[in-house]
Parts: sequence; structure tokens; C-alpha cells
Amino acid sequence: MGRNHCPEEERANVAEGLEGLRQQILAVAQRHDHELRPDWKIDYGELEPLIAEIDAVFSTRAHLAQDFPTRWLALKLLENEREARRIIQHHLHEPGWEKLLETCREKIERYVQSNTDSPQKIIASKRNEYAEQIEQEVVFRSSRPRRRSDRADRIFCHPIGGLFCVATILFLMFSLAFNLADGWSWLPWVSKAGTFEWQTPLGVVGSIFTIWIPQLLDSWFALPEGDLRSMIYDGIVAGVGGVVVFIPVIFFIFLLVAALEQSGYMARVVVVLDRLMRLFGLHGHSIVPMLLAGGVVGGCAVPAVMATRTMREQRERLLTILILPLMNCGGKVPLYVLLISTFFIAHKGFMLAAIILISWTCALLAALLLGKWFVKGKPSPLLIELPTYQVPMLGDVLCTAGLQCWEFIKRAGTIILIANIVLWAAMYYPKAEESYATKVGRMFEPVSKYAGFDWRDNVALIGGLAAKEVIVSSMITMHSIEDECVDGLAVHLHSEVDWTPLKAFVMLLFVMLYSPCLATCVVIWRETGHIKYMLIAILYTNVLAFCLAVAIYQVGKL
Repeated sequence: MGRNHCPEEERANVAEGLEGLRQQILAVAQRHDHELRPDWKIDYGELEPLIAEIDAVFSTRAHLAQDFPTRWLALKLLENEREARRIIQHHLHEPGWEKLLETCREKIERYVQSNTDSPQKIIASKRNEYAEQIEQEVVFRSSRPRRRSDRADRIFCHPIGGLFCVATILFLMFSLAFNLADGWSWLPWVSKAGTFEWQTPLGVVGSIFTIWIPQLLDSWFALPEGDLRSMIYDGIVAGVGGVVVFIPVIFFIFLLVAALEQSGYMARVVVVLDRLMRLFGLHGHSIVPMLLAGGVVGGCAVPAVMATRTMREQRERLLTILILPLMNCGGKVPLYVLLISTFFIAHKGFMLAAIILISWTCALLAALLLGKWFVKGKPSPLLIELPTYQVPMLGDVLCTAGLQCWEFIKRAGTIILIANIVLWAAMYYPKAEESYATKVGRMFEPVSKYAGFDWRDNVALIGGLAAKEVIVSSMITMHSIEDECVDGLAVHLHSEVDWTPLKAFVMLLFVMLYSPCLATCVVIWRETGHIKYMLIAILYTNVLAFCLAVAIYQVGKL
């Protein structure tokens, strides 16, 4: 392939010339003249002798070597890929395949014991070097975008001005997300009375679950009053609807975050905050998992914990994993939207920015203390490449936001659905006396009252241990909202004497900080390889949340 001259680097960002590139790749791959075909073999340096040893073992099995390139299979085994082990077991039916795998494992273990870098790290590093070599040979980059980016970075990456830019951009982003979702009525809709009106996206989704779905169920099934009807309407429709109704807010947050990522600005956030992170024993690369977990509201701790695999140092990885539950994941957003829109309507953007600031402050202080008590050491230096600024592609941004919302909806249809049915059963049985949920809630009330929480709040928070999305739907059921909608819950809370802006703020704070959800706990255990880190995450988050909630509530009452 020749060296391609591209006068404007942005052409690659809009997929111009992509079909020609595909045809060229296909033509090279189909060449039969071996002298003209490029050599795609990567030299893995000090790992080559081990690759050759494993390759030689596989080459002795003719039917395995016939179906798969044995060098490729050896590399996959060194990367500890489950698919490689499955292929070997599938192809080696005769006795002795266990011994073959054991032989390969012994060779790998001997290598790991005598070398500092793992095979996975060496393979990834050599592949990156090879990819960069190919890029340098075939891609021409115009210097104009780079010069423009360098000029912009004088502002966005400034030690002081950069922090101001981060705060301003995030504040404007979330103000826009809230206005698009629930501030501006810009979607055409038909009301219950059959009249045309303009609605907010949040209002449209809410009316679907509170009006149209119940009407359809009544017209199709006409279920009589009883347990089955209560489970379907109160446990499933109202429960899942109380979570899915916040999809518009989550979608616009994901949309704007994806736009910032594609623009290249998120890499600047890593650089700007790296100096601050080091004061607390963390690393600039810790920011990426923290953003994935909801560092700017609307993420998930599960993929964020798995994303820490790319971090080199074990100490920084463990510290990052332990503080990820303190980020504002998408499951917490429904409660944030409910309470902020109910008690802080005039300061929505400011309150959300304050929540982000409090979350990061608590996470950094937790990292400082955990680093002194459980995970000791010093952070390694930051190495990162700053991409040139790009105009985000609308299709890619919409696709990213849509996929993330779909993951949220799948959780609503699985974990959240099951949790709501269990909570419904706990709140409705046994009928002859107080429900199980009421008993559990009242059992914790002598302690939780110091944070301002009554037994109904306790039940909702216990449900949040399975998934934070369940909290709002539990509150709808616990407060016996007649129309079983979020708007009805908001009106009810605003009219209750016990629910004040102080209690709303304490509830926001507690939900932000308390125990990670069940899925996150399992992933922390799996990724760290020790149950103790999962227990540490559960213990310190609950202690931090309760102590801070009690302190603010008691001081606030004065």
C-alpha cells in the first residue's frame, strides 16, 4: 500500500474514502503471489522462545494444526483466552489433551516466575508498536489540526484555567440535559382527553406508563381486583415505569458525554485532573473508570471496574476499584431527578453540579484514607496521548447514547423487574398482619431516624441494595401513590411535613454514597480475586454514607 495524503485530517472522522480502503485491504488479502503479500508476523521479542515452545507442542497434533494456525493458538493461550482453551479441548478428543494443556501451563508459569512483565502485557505492547509502525508508513497527518489543538490546549489544559473550564462545561452540559428532558415542552403528544399538546420527553414517557399501558391492559384482560392485578399494576408496571420514565434524562446525559468524548475533550480532563488526583494517591488514568462509573452522572460501576484492567499498577487499580461505587451511576439518576425537580426546581443545574463535586470529594478523600490503611504505595507517572479536537459525528453519538440507554432498559427488564416483584410481595404479605417489608423497615427505624429516614425510606433503601433504580419505584409503592407515577410521588413528597429540602438533600447524599449494588459487589470480588476488597467496599461506603447523613441532618435541624 502506498502512503495516503489527506489534506484535512477530519476526512477520516466522516468516513470519507472508506469503501476504497476496504477494496484495497481485500485486494491485498487475496494476493496469491507471496512475494507481493506483506509480512504480517509480529515479533514479540523476549516472548518468542515461549511462543515457539507452545507452537511446537500444538504442531504435533495434526488435526488441530490443520484447522487452526498453531502460532495464533499459542498466542491466545498466552493471553489466557477462554476460547483458546475451548478450541483445544474440542479438537483433542483422544486421551492426553489434559496433559497437553498442563504442559503449556507449566511453560507459561515458568516464564511468569522469571520475568517481571506478564505475557498479556508484552503481547499488547508489541501489537501497539506494530500498529503505530503501520500508521506512520501509510497515513499522512496535516499539521493544521494539531496546531489548532495545541492553541486550544493552552486554555483547556491550563493548570488553573483548565479546572475552571471543566467545571463550566460540565455545569452547562447537565443544565442542557435537564432542560431537553424535562424543562422544555418540545414533543407533540396526545393527552388523555384526546387533545393535541406539547410535552416534555419525560412527560411523554411518564404518560405511557401511567395512562396508556394501564388502559391497554384493562381493555385486553380486564383483570379483577386481587393479588394478580396488584402484582401486575403495582409491582411490574408502576415499578418498572418508575425507572424507565427517566430514560429521557439519561439519554441526553449519555448523548452529551459521548459528544465530549468524540470531541477529544475527555482526554484533556484526564490531564487537567491528574495533578489533583496525585494529591490523593491516585493516577490520571483512574479518571477514565471513574467517568464510566458516573463521574459526570449516568454510568455504571460494573463496566468501570472491568475497565481498570488496563491500569498497569496493581495498587492504583485496587484503589480505583474501591472508590468507583461513590460515583453517580445511572441507577441513582432517577432519584436525583425526582428530588431535585421536587425540592430544588429553581437550582437544578447547580444542585447536579454540587452532587458531582461532593461525589468526587468523597471519592478522593476515601482514596487517601484507603491508600494509607489498606493499599499502600506511590502512584506511577501519567502517560497519555492527546488527540486532536474533532467535530463529533451525530450518528456515532446517537448510537453510543442509544446503546447505553438500551443497557439501562435491559436492567429494568431483568434485575429491576425481579427486585420490584420481590419488594411488592414483601410489602403485600402477609395480609393478616403487618407486611414483611414494614417489619424490616421499622426494625432499622430507631437508628435511621437520626438521618431523618422513616421505615418507608428504609424499605426503599434496602431495595436499592439490589439495584439503585429500584429506590424510586419502591417509594411509589410505599407511599401508596394512587396513579402510581413519578409526578404523583413528587406532589406527595412535597406536601408531606417530614419531607423538607434538608431531608431531600440528605437522601441524595446517602444514596450517592451507600453500598454498591449486588452486581458491582460480585464484579469487585471477581476482578480483585479477594472477597476482602468487596467487604471493604461495602463496609466503608455504608459507614461513610450514614455518618455524613446523620451529621448533616442533625446540624441542619439546628
